[in-house]
Amino acid sequence: MIKQIDLADARARTKEDDARLLEVEYERKLKMQEERILMRHSKNEDREIYELKRMHAIEKEEVARKVEEAQEEIDYYQKKVAKIEAENKALRVGSDSGRRVKELEDEVAALKQQLNVQARIEVKQQAFQSKELTKEEQVKLQREVQQLDLMLKGYQEESERQLTKQRNFERDIKSLQEKLLTE
Repeated sequence: MIKQIDLADARARTKEDDARLLEVEYERKLKMQEERILMRHSKNEDREIYELKRMHAIEKEEVARKVEEAQEEIDYYQKKVAKIEAENKALRVGSDSGRRVKELEDEVAALKQQLNVQARIEVKQQAFQSKELTKEEQVKLQREVQQLDLMLKGYQEESERQLTKQRNFERDIKSLQEKLLTE
């Protein structure tokens, strides 16, 4: 009976040892399973992070493309605005110079009229000189003639200046129009 007890005791110890081995093996498998689960979670997280980064990069490229398109559109409109402003300025300058040219032409016409009046006065003066006048009348007429000559010279100089300005304006207008056409 002692042998049976010893044998049963030995069997119990082997079963306990087997149970401990199985328990250790189970714990090892459980740890490996936990590591696999963690690894899967880690891989899933890595995949999710990779997908998020990829989506972010795609969105970033789309935004950069949209910004570039918007910048191109802005540049186009800025060029268009500059061109329209230049045309507008040229038209304003053209209309101002047109008015100025008209003013200058009117002034030239007035000066020509005064010149004709002066010529008539000179004709009358010659007619008076052919008649006999008193010395006082002759002196008075000579002074008036001198004043009229000075006025005439001033009008002629002014007329020449205005004509020069008119030519300069016309030349400037032509050059601005050529610049606008080349742009």
